[in-house]
Amino acid sequence: MRLILLVKFGVLSMPDKPNREWRAQKRAMIDELAGSEQIDGQVYDVWWTMGPHDLVIHARVGNQVAAHAFSLTLSRKLKAEVVGMSALRDADVDPVFDVLFIRNGP
Repeated sequence: MRLILLVKFGVLSMPDKPNREWRAQKRAMIDELAGSEQIDGQVYDVWWTMGPHDLVIHARVGNQVAAHAFSLTLSRKLKAEVVGMSALRDADVDPVFDVLFIRNGP
């Protein structure tokens, strides 16, 4: 299962003068959590963004429970607001539309 996490840091979650070391520590923590036995995942990419969210994380996790655990643990460890979205690649989404067609009709 692929997961996209949108992270919004709060006033208390980012130091006044963040530096490379702070960023590296956060990235290492994210990678370590994703690779843990409980999450069974992998971080594909991390983007630092400007706008309503400060960080976007693209990861693979073992299942839906792992996705929730990953999101909740990150929100606590980062002291940040984290919104998770499960994601399917375009090539993998057709079965979802098959169900929609069956349930909703033509």
